[in-house]
Amino acid sequence: MDNTHNAHGYHCQPLTTANLHGWDFILKTDVEVIWDGIYSTDSHHVKIINGGVLEDGTSIASTLTANATISFDLGVVVETDDDHYCLFSGPANYFIKGAKPMSALIRTDWYKNTPLQFCWQITTPNKPVLFKRGTPILSIINYPKNLVENTKFNITEISLDERKKMDRYGNEREEYYKKNPGKFPNLYRKGIDSLADTANKFLDKPFRPNPSEIKYE
Repeated sequence: MDNTHNAHGYHCQPLTTANLHGWDFILKTDVEVIWDGIYSTDSHHVKIINGGVLEDGTSIASTLTANATISFDLGVVVETDDDHYCLFSGPANYFIKGAKPMSALIRTDWYKNTPLQFCWQITTPNKPVLFKRGTPILSIINYPKNLVENTKFNITEISLDERKKMDRYGNEREEYYKKNPGKFPNLYRKGIDSLADTANKFLDKPFRPNPSEIKYE
């Protein structure tokens, strides 16, 4: 998002809201790896060529998961209330060239047998892949048990009236961009259906975790 023209990405409320959901783990040092292009259970096909160990000797990355992956050792155990899991995934809208995160849903209401690890798969062979210091490498989101099982989706055809409203909304945005180059109407952010309909709707502010509220025991 930093690389979008004039930080265009940050004008998109759904994107910035996604960025603020969950809790991120931040990499404390550069970690650079290379993969030889071979998928195998032998860990030597991925090599850490820089980083992976902190100054105090603590290991934060390894290749023991093999299969073209690097595993970040986070040194913590996550525990949630009964019937609540955690969804572990790559941080929203952060991208690493040559690698992609692997997602996992873990029973954190009871599983405490190993410290947390999180894997990224290397996708570009024979080229160094750099995970920069300060980069989020993992996002955690609380996930209630049976969320999918207890959720129903109703798929219906869009009515003619709704289609007309959508068309008007799209046309107004297009006209706004033509008359105001480089500016944004921010209709979603303001909770406005369209420029012709100025009745604001209440929008919840995205929850942003406060680091001071995170307890270490």
